[in-house]
Amino acid sequence: MLIWLPSATAALEFGTALIGFVVAGWLAAREIQQRRGADKSSGSGSDEPRDDA
Repeated sequence: MLIWLPSATAALEFGTALIGFVVAGWLAAREIQQRRGADKSSGSGSDEPRDDA
């Protein structure tokens, strides 16, 4: 059970952990999207411009 301590240190630790989870989730989602894109279009990433015309 999480015991909340109303202090600046506890708030800083909570904020740091929250930011860490957000960044980890964003990186995981980005990697999954890149893998799906590589599977569908044979390696062309989303950062490269596509020449469809």
